[in-house]
Amino acid sequence: MQNKNEILKPLALISLLILVFQFILSIIFYKERIAFLDASYILFGIINEQSLQIQVGRIGSFITQMFPLIGVKLGIGLKGLMLIYSMSFTMFNLLAGTLAYKWKQYEWVIALAMYHVLFSTDAYFWTNNEIHQAVSWLTIAWAWYLKEKDNDNYKYLGALPLMGIAVWTHPLVLIIVSYVVFYYFFTRQLLFKNKKNIIWLIAIIISIASKYFYGMLGNYYDSYKVESIRKSSLPDVFAIFDRPMMQVFLDEIWQYYWAPLLLFIISLLLLYSRKRWMLLLSYLYIFCYLIAVALVYYSFFRFYSESIWMCMTFFIVFPILYIIKDMEHLQKVILASFSIIILLWGIQFKKSICIFKNRTAWHHKMIKGAKAENKSKLFIQNFPQEKEKDLQMTWGVPNEALFLSTIIDKDNPVTYFYGDTTIIPKSKMNHISCFNNAINYKNLNPHYFKIDTFNYYEKIDYQYLMK
Repeated sequence: MQNKNEILKPLALISLLILVFQFILSIIFYKERIAFLDASYILFGIINEQSLQIQVGRIGSFITQMFPLIGVKLGIGLKGLMLIYSMSFTMFNLLAGTLAYKWKQYEWVIALAMYHVLFSTDAYFWTNNEIHQAVSWLTIAWAWYLKEKDNDNYKYLGALPLMGIAVWTHPLVLIIVSYVVFYYFFTRQLLFKNKKNIIWLIAIIISIASKYFYGMLGNYYDSYKVESIRKSSLPDVFAIFDRPMMQVFLDEIWQYYWAPLLLFIISLLLLYSRKRWMLLLSYLYIFCYLIAVALVYYSFFRFYSESIWMCMTFFIVFPILYIIKDMEHLQKVILASFSIIILLWGIQFKKSICIFKNRTAWHHKMIKGAKAENKSKLFIQNFPQEKEKDLQMTWGVPNEALFLSTIIDKDNPVTYFYGDTTIIPKSKMNHISCFNNAINYKNLNPHYFKIDTFNYYEKIDYQYLMK
């Protein structure tokens, strides 16, 4: 008879291979991932300021930013920095999964891989939502704490700061943490009669409380989200199905997210057949989570919405993994079902690849058009609304263009933006960056960015440039 945990080992190994595959994809699609919004903004800051660019106190993101920062210090070219930065995200996920696998915490390996599969298609290309790093930190923290180790002091020494980093890296991880505690308590995998478990629980509560109050008082970006929950009334909750975020989710779960829907249905059937009522009840977490995010967020682009929905993976996956441990005789069926889920993800992910490759191809065509006109700094007039919709968000376009044109021709980069004509710089020495902020060329790292300081931004019609 196999150890119950060992039954999950084949699934954990497949999960590690998924993380390896996503790491390889991050090399192939480094331009699509880094020349997109936040990644271009953060990397631009790292290069020019030669320091970490931690946003709104989300400290755990240092783990991905330190690699391109080291690259800048070593003088690695822009293409290399983009490649390193793209790889750093998936490499950290792979590290977290590998450590959890080494420590025989197979359910965490599987949950981590499923987190990056079930609701993640477009979100794969939006690297810089810190919730992804928070989840990897959380995986390492729990896997460290749960591993078999005689020296409990050593266990605390590693697990407590790791949990603190996870909680402080993104507020949404607080909900995952509360669920995991609930799950381990009701499945009796962690008994809080034990002194060390009580200390662990207290540490989690302190981390959550400190992050909550920081979100309330310490930063503008998270405080409004906390306030949205606190100020919501009962009528707001009753009207939750009229909220755009909830409507989008209910539409897309049937039309697009077949993998999590299939897994959820299988989970319900298995839990019901096994009369695991408390675990069935835990699925209320999904509904409560959807209510919370619908109260805070509006309907948005898929890459953004997915990064929020991805957290629900833990609420779906953990209960079914607990049941699977008692189903050794159905291991082949389980592996087949797992393979189907991965296949369903692959079908949808292929569409996302096309979307983001087309976005990069659009930039390349714009750059080619600018070079054909012998222009390097452009203000685009008559920018079509349909193209703005295709690009999803455009506040990062100036930096995206600068990155992609620089790796083509370092000495003659191209940059462009559109919008209000009053934003056009009056000085030849300024570069328009993300959010249409003007930056003097002296504040740019000359080893990487050699912007044109001899000409002003020139107005040009979009259709003429794309002819």
